[in-house]
Amino acid sequence: MDEFFGQNVNIVELEAVRSKLLQLQETFNFFLQTVNPELPIAAWPEILNKFNILVAKYVNLNNEIINPVLKKLVLHPNEPATTDQENQIMGVLLRTKQIPEIEREEQEVKDEVSIPEDAKALLENDIAAMQNALSIWQAKIKKYDSFCNFAEETFDKHMDKAALKTRYVPEEEQEVTEDLAMEEADKRTLEDTLSWISSGPK
Repeated sequence: MDEFFGQNVNIVELEAVRSKLLQLQETFNFFLQTVNPELPIAAWPEILNKFNILVAKYVNLNNEIINPVLKKLVLHPNEPATTDQENQIMGVLLRTKQIPEIEREEQEVKDEVSIPEDAKALLENDIAAMQNALSIWQAKIKKYDSFCNFAEETFDKHMDKAALKTRYVPEEEQEVTEDLAMEEADKRTLEDTLSWISSGPK
């Protein structure tokens, strides 16, 4: 157990990261041997299987690294570097600035995806035009809604004064009419029906 900023940090988390890192390194070496052009070419299913294992090991290591406990740790060597090789390794591990080649490549990528100034101006003009059109249509919709509300209020106000015909027959009246028609049909005799058919259209 080690104490850092008043908190007890268990070394088990670091050991887990180290174990996952060694597993990833071992799996990576096996994969390199599989795709080594100097060796016999392996079957594609075998290559795919080992690549999937490599990806799984990487995911496991990544899950260990994002452990919140590790964010509270600060690692440093127990003794200062004594050789040029150790100083070089420490410089690489503690580097906060990319090497010039990588910085140049990053800048090239940024330049490729960046929007030119003239394109920005056109984009701003398009956005302004769309906002203007949107405000115009919103004003039209508001005016249309006011007309609809006025028409509805006017109709409700004068509906009782106008003699409006109903467009449908109430269900009660419709049932009574159907019952009367059935009664009239029952009263007709066969002679009445034949006489009506023989009379032809009127």
